[in-house]
Amino acid sequence: MKVIDISIIGIKDAVVGTLRSKQSKLKYYAITHGKSGPGCWKVKIPIPHTQLHVNKSKLDLSNLNFELVDLKKKDAGGQGRYLISISRNVSEDFLVLLHPSPARGGVTEYSISGKARVLCEGYDTDNRYLAIHVTGKCEISFVRSGLLMGTPKRVVVAFDGKKWVHKAYVGDLIKCTEFQVSKPKKREVKQPSAIPNELIGSC
Repeated sequence: MKVIDISIIGIKDAVVGTLRSKQSKLKYYAITHGKSGPGCWKVKIPIPHTQLHVNKSKLDLSNLNFELVDLKKKDAGGQGRYLISISRNVSEDFLVLLHPSPARGGVTEYSISGKARVLCEGYDTDNRYLAIHVTGKCEISFVRSGLLMGTPKRVVVAFDGKKWVHKAYVGDLIKCTEFQVSKPKKREVKQPSAIPNELIGSC
């Protein structure tokens, strides 16, 4: 599985930061998606620290393959809890982090069809930050309202099973870009025998 970001600008490989376990104070890499503060929620999808030790503040995920692990639990915000484990195998699925890019005074509305489902979502007072698992051909679109200031009102992103196409609509203009995902080679990785309890309890 590959992890990618989608916004009104386009599509790119995801980059993650670090968190620290509340119990052990151990640092680990994790996807965070959403906002912090009153009326907001940020979901966290960690990478097991036994597989990838922290040696820098940011990590580019473009050269890594992952497997999605469902922890069968809910976080304090009522969202499903997951982690991504580094995998030896190259699969055809994606974890898509959808960034709403809200316009001033507006909201973003979403539509998802095909082989894609929402795993969990962060949010703020006006917008949802969706984490979507894609397993095949699909289409993800969002419509923005508010003060757009020349930015796209509508974005349609389609996956045909091989490549992603991003179309941004600004008035009568359509900007179309393609994103071809590079497939890294199979690699030997350390597979954890169990998910560390302090990692599960930290999110």
